[in-house]
Amino acid sequence: MMTNANVKSRYKKLTEIPTTDSSKKIGVCLDACFLNLDQSLRDTLIRLALFRGHFTLITAKTVFPSDEVEGHVLELARRSLLEKNILGPKELCHYSLLTVQKLYCQNKALEGRAQQIYDDGRRRFIDHFLSFLEDTYKRFLCKNASKACTEFRPHMDNIMQLLDWFKSDTMDEEQRLRCIDVFNKAAKLLAKIMGGKRFNVVFNMLKDKCQQLQDKERLSDCLTSLGIKEASSSFFSPHLALEAGKRVKHDSKEADKIQSDLEINTGNSSAQCLSKYGLCVSTDGKFGEGKEMIQKAIDIRERHGEEERVMLGATFNDFAGKSGEQGHDAVDAQSELTENQRKKLSVKVTEIPYPVYGEVCTKLSIKNLTFNDFRGLAEKVGFKKHVIDAIDQRCENPTDDILKEWSKKRCKEATVGKLIELLKEIERMDAVKDLEEWVNVKSS
Repeated sequence: MMTNANVKSRYKKLTEIPTTDSSKKIGVCLDACFLNLDQSLRDTLIRLALFRGHFTLITAKTVFPSDEVEGHVLELARRSLLEKNILGPKELCHYSLLTVQKLYCQNKALEGRAQQIYDDGRRRFIDHFLSFLEDTYKRFLCKNASKACTEFRPHMDNIMQLLDWFKSDTMDEEQRLRCIDVFNKAAKLLAKIMGGKRFNVVFNMLKDKCQQLQDKERLSDCLTSLGIKEASSSFFSPHLALEAGKRVKHDSKEADKIQSDLEINTGNSSAQCLSKYGLCVSTDGKFGEGKEMIQKAIDIRERHGEEERVMLGATFNDFAGKSGEQGHDAVDAQSELTENQRKKLSVKVTEIPYPVYGEVCTKLSIKNLTFNDFRGLAEKVGFKKHVIDAIDQRCENPTDDILKEWSKKRCKEATVGKLIELLKEIERMDAVKDLEEWVNVKSS
């Protein structure tokens, strides 16, 4: 969230645009609309201004439980104080506030009764979305991983709102510590959904706060989390394994040292650190040492019983993955590819044959509620939100524009192999299938 000074500054800039008639200024109009509402509707509007993006009636009622919320949302929409959009395959009605309306409400919330309403609403908002992140992560580790990702994506803006408050020290100490713990616990889910740049910004911010607080245990958790995103690229994309593996090992080794110095050998923190560092050690060829570390992580999970059952399954996956690499029968993933396949994986995205390229662009250019369309791909390759919005508005084929721009800025990275990896991360297996079928065809 913005600081008080920023809220005032931005609102002042928007409301003091010179006009010939002062009665037509935005601030005057918003004041008139706001004062026309009864007190309960004003309170609800102040609370709804906490949402960073779209929200549904169900979400509003869950975050701010009250018998009046549904009726208030519908009434505010009728008065054009909320925008209405029909989105997604289920054609759900989503609501949102314009930026100037949010700034107006936030400005109102800087003083008097509205401040109490806003602060109480923010507390509920933080509690709800931290719990939502925890629950979604549990489902992500079970059989419903794909469904969990789909349900999570529409709420990404609200999850990022938590981090705005974290960064601006709007959260109290208890909320800050819980925020660090929950984000570290859900790092594997966030690594799958977030772009690499955003993920690193988030967890470096959490890491810096832990260093500031001199909280070494949580610092080790953040270092472990920073290694997870690199690990997801390193272990499943051989062409990125060398550099990514070095970064994973550096963070995991530092985390393991902190854990050892603090004599932490129980709990999620220790198990997570041992598991990821074990993966790195195994990648260096020290299979016995790596397996031993992952086995210790499994033992920690098992001692926690039902509470750690989901995480235990994830740790067994790490163990199985590295056990499969041991011995003379271990084959590097790249060596299993034919020369023709390797060449195609290294082809620039803009040089993909048009029938395949066109099919992929068509599929990704269709917007959907889960955002795993061209917008999700753009975020993965490092585009900022305002750039994505601009592409969305001006381009008939936004995916084509994104791929061309990506290829221009990062020529060496923008290959078929990397595109397949990113499409898997946003769970667009239909587009992955098109590309892999072309890669696997013997003729070029």
